[in-house]
This record gives sequence, structure tokens and C-alpha cells, in this order.
Amino acid sequence: MDFYFLQSVQVNFTIGDYFLFDEIQNIAGWEKFARRLADQGESVYLTGSNSKVLGHDIVLRLGGRYMTKYVAPFSFTEYLTAKKIPHDKLSVLDTVNNGQIRAAANEYLCYGGLPESIILTDKRNYLTSIYQNVFLADIIVRNKIRNEKTISLLLRKIADTVMHQVSETVKSFV
Repeated sequence: MDFYFLQSVQVNFTIGDYFLFDEIQNIAGWEKFARRLADQGESVYLTGSNSKVLGHDIVLRLGGRYMTKYVAPFSFTEYLTAKKIPHDKLSVLDTVNNGQIRAAANEYLCYGGLPESIILTDKRNYLTSIYQNVFLADIIVRNKIRNEKTISLLLRKIADTVMHQVSETVKSFV
């Protein structure tokens, strides 16, 4: 990708010196581009959701010129707030409100607290999409796993037995 062209587009069409990039780690050479912009005094914001932009990789790639902001799914309290369900001590005593909280708890346990899932009607499809992206991009591709079917079965088994102890033999299998 021609990063100079990208920078010229930003200069021509925006006011201010902000660069916002999502999943830029998928483009070869992004580290040098981001470091150059930062060295020039530009405000550079990088977001990413895979292991390439987490942990020690980012330290090596950007040489300590970054601040990390970890974004996590909603806690249950945050989830209730986002769904506009009152959950103070008095509201919990109300029968109708208590029913809403219980229904929200069931939904939260089934689909998790990802902010996008609150507004979507097809939550299952959304979560499947996230799983596929993480599974394919972060696990299969990054670790160069050749037997995708075996690792898929292993992950499914682990997910199915989340409340049970996993055998020690799994460690040697992986």
C-alpha cells in the first residue's frame, strides 16, 4: 500500500492531524508508517483485535511509542445500563423490573457482553462471525496450523466442557 498517498488523502480531506486506523496490522509496513507519523508529531490511533497488536509484539513493532487501551466486553452491570434496565436496589424489588433483569441475565450468559450484540437481532450469527475471525486469523493463520479440522474439534470440545476439568493429555496434544 502506498502510505504517502494515504497521508496525502488525509491532508486534503480533513482538518487536524489525526490518523485513525483499524486493523492496520494487516498491511505490510504499517509499523514504519505509524512510527513516522508519530515522529512528525501527528496523533495516530491504531485499533486492532488480534494477537498481532497485543502484548510484546506491539512493543517490538512500535518501539515503546504507544499507549494501550484495553477494551473489554460489558460487565453485567454495564450491560444492564446499556440496555436501559434499572438495577439499583429498589428497582430489583419491582416484579416487572426483576423479570427484565432475569431475562437480561439469561441473554448475557448466552451471548456475552459485547456492546454490538445488544442492538443486533441475530446475536448468534454475530458471535459465530467473531469466532470464525479469531479462529481463522489469530489461531490458524498466525500459528500456521495445517490441520484445521483437528484444532476446530479441540476448541469445540473445550467449549462444550467449560464447566468440567480438561484432561492433562490435551496439553501434550496441543
